[in-house]
Amino acid sequence: MDKSMLMDTANEPYDFLNDIVISYENTPVEINLHPFIRMSASFSLDALTGKANNRLAIVFPRRFQSPVLIAVLSGLGLLKDKHEVVTLDNISIKMKQQILLNGCLVEYAGKNTSTDQIIVNCKDGKSMIPFKAVKMLEIVHSEKQLCKLGELSNACFSAGNSNILNTLLNVNGNNIIRPVQNVMLISKVSETEKQINKMLINHTKALEIFHWGKVTSDGEVTTLSSYQLETSPVALIASDFFRSSYYLGNYPGKTGAVIFDGLSGFVNNLQVVDDEILANNIPAIVVLDHSEIEMIEQLEFRNFRFLHLNKSNINLSDSTSTVSKNSVYYQIQRAINNFSEMEINVQKCEFPLVKQAMDYIQEIERVIDRNNAQINDILNKIIFNVLEFSRMIRVPTDARMKELLGELNILDQQLIQAGIWIPEELRVLFSSLLDLLRKIDINKFNKKKHKIAILKERLQDSDDWENIALVVHRKNESDKCREFWGDSITHKNGANISFYTVSEIAESDLSYSPTEIIVCGWLGYEKMTKIIRSYFSSKITLLLYPYEMKWFDHAKQRWSREENCTIRYTDFPQATIKAIKETKIESHNATMEEFNELDDFELRINNLSYSPYLVASGGKTEAVQAKLVCFTEEQFSFYTASYGLHVVTDLLIRNTEQREIPKKTVDELNEGDYVLFWDSDNDIIRDIADMALKKNGLYYHRARAASWRDALITKYEEAGHDLNKLFQLLRMHGCIRHIATVRNWLFNEGIIGPGNYSDLAVIAKATEDEQLAAELPLISESISQLRSAHLQAASYLQKSMLTEVKGRIGKNSSKAEKSIVFNLEGLGQIQILEVEEIRGEWLNIGINWTNRLLRKEGIIWQE
Repeated sequence: MDKSMLMDTANEPYDFLNDIVISYENTPVEINLHPFIRMSASFSLDALTGKANNRLAIVFPRRFQSPVLIAVLSGLGLLKDKHEVVTLDNISIKMKQQILLNGCLVEYAGKNTSTDQIIVNCKDGKSMIPFKAVKMLEIVHSEKQLCKLGELSNACFSAGNSNILNTLLNVNGNNIIRPVQNVMLISKVSETEKQINKMLINHTKALEIFHWGKVTSDGEVTTLSSYQLETSPVALIASDFFRSSYYLGNYPGKTGAVIFDGLSGFVNNLQVVDDEILANNIPAIVVLDHSEIEMIEQLEFRNFRFLHLNKSNINLSDSTSTVSKNSVYYQIQRAINNFSEMEINVQKCEFPLVKQAMDYIQEIERVIDRNNAQINDILNKIIFNVLEFSRMIRVPTDARMKELLGELNILDQQLIQAGIWIPEELRVLFSSLLDLLRKIDINKFNKKKHKIAILKERLQDSDDWENIALVVHRKNESDKCREFWGDSITHKNGANISFYTVSEIAESDLSYSPTEIIVCGWLGYEKMTKIIRSYFSSKITLLLYPYEMKWFDHAKQRWSREENCTIRYTDFPQATIKAIKETKIESHNATMEEFNELDDFELRINNLSYSPYLVASGGKTEAVQAKLVCFTEEQFSFYTASYGLHVVTDLLIRNTEQREIPKKTVDELNEGDYVLFWDSDNDIIRDIADMALKKNGLYYHRARAASWRDALITKYEEAGHDLNKLFQLLRMHGCIRHIATVRNWLFNEGIIGPGNYSDLAVIAKATEDEQLAAELPLISESISQLRSAHLQAASYLQKSMLTEVKGRIGKNSSKAEKSIVFNLEGLGQIQILEVEEIRGEWLNIGINWTNRLLRKEGIIWQE
């Protein structure tokens, strides 16, 4: 099957796709649509235009910018299929109304139908623009100055400013097309903004082809331009399912398709997809990568079709190729090539004392009483020591070895104190294990076939050592390894050896794509899967001791099943030739019972550090569901689903100042994000705003602006805390919002006020609150003042942070700090930490331990 045959499997050719070329700003290389992107866009257009089942899942080796491209192409296709035509004859704008003409702010001054011209006022004069030169025309309200004549002329007549929509979609040049519906992309807003600002479609920024907007936490829309538009964007970006559901409820029928940029952060919220998207028959396109293959069953259950790009059809379609780093598709093609050519090798290593220790641990596991908390605690601490040495790829310091002996002596004393409660067999095993660990010394780390000796030989002999990426299990370990190996090898640039954590590998954009990854020990199934599915390199070497081989063989069989998965409900047999061939696996022929034991052991290892915070089912301590987030500096937290964290990644890494510092829930958070912490439980933005309001004698706005919510909560309590009753009452008085928005009004204290004045009026009528009704204009003014104060507070905080952290934090410097602490005048200490790991499972955590920053105590408690 060649590329053309692969493309022919689409039901509809969509000719305008043939005319599209992609490039990046400041990069002269232009390229036609990648065959997989074009094929995916065609099937997506089939779904959203009703030519096929409207539920489609596309499985890429790695997503990168493909969901954004599919969203742009789907927006174009939706415009072609459903649009309104605006001509000079039917245009209806009031005189002196501000308009945005080709991105320039001007004032409408009339039209000349005999010459097909629109007349506008600029800052320095009047201009007559041929209607065929107008590619964008929207009514706006802005306090900005009108543009100058030269700016308008450039926007209308310079090269590259042709009406791309009319050209691509074959619409008459004297017409402007306006959308009837929009496409919604559920993705990271900051990443999407960055991509559509850099990506050029036929010489025009993707951002400027049509209007883009982002969905706020209450389901309203703000434009990505600097103007307040009175129109609906063609493409919307929502950062989570809840924002999308609020919007869909507020504006039913407005969205023609929803495109999901992956599912990994949202799998626990799929009920929202069922209720707000699938139940309303809105076309849904999910773009997955292979790290999310385990979620396929969730989509099969919902009757999605699958376009599965696996190794078989990649190779058959001859789509592996070498591309320039300047190519738009460099990252996608690198991932495809690495996926197709993936080779995993095992370097068998030896460390007899540690192997014997693991044998003892497995013996103890078989006879230990799981209900004896004290004995299990002793075993857990020993396991951490053994795992530390299993994964260590540097010689430990004398201080660390001395510390280890002290820890082992403490454990010995605890065994003696346990006395008669320990069976003799178990006591002997523990004593033998502790004696064995005391024999470990730093001289053992340079023995032949130890991981360190093997790696040293490998790096010394390699001609390509600079293209080898070494992976260790946590950030502070990579810093220590970098220092150790910089002093250990004879290359003059030895200090530049690249060490990565798993999250850094998984989040890489492949701008640096090493020839080989060397993983320094078994890091657990989840982390190893992230490395494999990153496609950071086509060659992966694992340094493993014999007992680690069992975990690897188990994982290898699971990876093989996922990679060659058979998807039952596929409508694309030609495009999804499934690789059913058996993969030969060298294994220890472990039984299913042994596999279950390995899974259970690994899961317990992952949770050992945090066992003091876990609450057993049926326990007396009040518990809530929370996810574990690990930060730099050995700090961690357990976050509930609704808790919001201040995320400053865009500000610090991309120097992108925002109107507000965004809050993310744990399901929206990403590894590598930077999170701001304050030594107070209060909201830092609110406190900065309140300081300014008090200073200026305007603090009375805080209480007055809250009166609408007070009235709403009172009515909610009168309704017996029945949200449906309150919602129906609001509907009776003219509320057009969705029930999810009403829930947000009640419980989201971050919302200063409803979307607009009419919402306030509806609340006043429904609640029958006389003071609220009498003071509506004053309350509306207070809400406006508070919003302005919060925006100024966010700007102040951002500028203060930039001053403090400039040059101290960054992704591309090995010397960059991964955490920052500084004092902010009047507010106290501010701390910024990087997210190192987010665990996928929900845990039962004691409620007093949730939504707060915790610190690991001592190296013995580290995984």
